[in-house]
Amino acid sequence: MALKEQIFGRLDKICKPSTILGTNTSSLDIDRIAVATSRPEKVVGIHFFNPAHLQKTVEVVHGRYTSGEAVATAFEASKRMKKLPVLVKNCPAFLFNRLLSVYLQQVMRLMSLYGYLPQKIDSVFLNFGFSMGPVTLSDLNGIDVFERISTEHGWPTKDPLQTKMVELKRYGRKTGRGFYHYLPDTGKKVADKETEQIISKISSAANRSKLPRLLSDQDMIEYVLFPMVNEGLRCLDEEIIETAPQIDLMFIYGMDWPKNTGGPMRWAQSVGFDKIFNYIDNQYRMSNDDYWKPAQSLQRLAADRSRL
Repeated sequence: MALKEQIFGRLDKICKPSTILGTNTSSLDIDRIAVATSRPEKVVGIHFFNPAHLQKTVEVVHGRYTSGEAVATAFEASKRMKKLPVLVKNCPAFLFNRLLSVYLQQVMRLMSLYGYLPQKIDSVFLNFGFSMGPVTLSDLNGIDVFERISTEHGWPTKDPLQTKMVELKRYGRKTGRGFYHYLPDTGKKVADKETEQIISKISSAANRSKLPRLLSDQDMIEYVLFPMVNEGLRCLDEEIIETAPQIDLMFIYGMDWPKNTGGPMRWAQSVGFDKIFNYIDNQYRMSNDDYWKPAQSLQRLAADRSRL
């Protein structure tokens, strides 16, 4: 944030007064960046997804001060680049990374709590229809990146596996070693025995007495995706985004979510919100952890069996 404030303060002095300033930040507070300038109404988030030359979605983030002109300009710029802009409200990590962080955190727990190896997890999600497994995605994004985001926002890092990987500087593809080993000559991804030993050691010490039993690939899918759906419904409750179909479009075109499911929220509707609520609520009662607290709209949808 300090670097963003410094850069936008300099841009404010260099650029003509009518210039709109866009930031590609993926999680930092747009309002704090805006007030580092004398034109907060002209500061807007324009978050491209990784890799930006391939992913179609752009998350346009409006803060407390962002003008309609700035939002409209961000939309027009995105469309000229043949991108799909989706409007969201400013909040920590915005919408996409809020849901993505839940997705990757649950995947991390599959390894650190249950002892599943990266190849098995990736295989399950590839079979579900994703074009890239979540462990490979974590290596691509950089295991240290989520750690830095957590530190920036003051979020506690609860997962011992993530902490260990960062300690060992096993950040992923960029360092040649993460959950996988990337061969130096070709960049080819192969299984990493050291990672497997770390996972085995950490998971063997985990207390699984209050965790759901995972007996099938479908159980793994539900363990990861149900909390992600719950977070999406929280975002709707908080009016971070206007509609559920916008969330679906964002993930289909920004994460290559399996198109045949219709996106995370449409998929949840087909599964049944009552089933998802019972799962989430049971974990909340068992753990007493607000991470698992059911969204208000999830409870409502489950109770009256209504549709999004």
